[in-house]
Amino acid sequence: MTHPRERNNAADRQTGAYWEREFCKMAGRYGYMFTPHQLALKTKSAVAYERGPDGWNPLTLPDITIWSTPGEHHEIKHKNRSRDGMYGLERYRLDALVRFANATGQKVYYTIHDWELAGAKNSQERVPNDIRHWFVGDIAVLSRGCTKTAKDWTYYDGGMRRMEVWYWTASPRWFKPLGEIWAGGSGKAA
Repeated sequence: MTHPRERNNAADRQTGAYWEREFCKMAGRYGYMFTPHQLALKTKSAVAYERGPDGWNPLTLPDITIWSTPGEHHEIKHKNRSRDGMYGLERYRLDALVRFANATGQKVYYTIHDWELAGAKNSQERVPNDIRHWFVGDIAVLSRGCTKTAKDWTYYDGGMRRMEVWYWTASPRWFKPLGEIWAGGSGKAA
């Protein structure tokens, strides 16, 4: 990941919000009913709560819930493959998504819009939205292993920190085209 001095949190959030909206528009075209949990929030993550032995415990929600049967949740990222052809996710975020998946018993996906595959020269460039540039990794599968781990710079609690990141090769073993997942779903044809 890029060194913190070369990153702009506000710009990155704005880009992320744009691609979450594009995902929602696409879900609507496919006939899905959904809730975008993050779009109205400026700094905090959307959470659900469960009662534990020590009181209330927050569960970080994925960015978007598809309510149409059978239901699915998507953690949306707009990124390209790393230099060695991998997608990464901070371990603490992976752990939160695993916890959420285990609590709900529903599919949770790490959903990537690959801007480089879409033809953009950088992550800020806007390109037409095409389902062929979206890939999903099932959190249940991703949590069982990875291609490599590394400490990398990431946004955390309002600042930048070096944290553990899990990386997976951008291959069918870990990631499938979103179109394949939605082809078997209950959404209506576009």
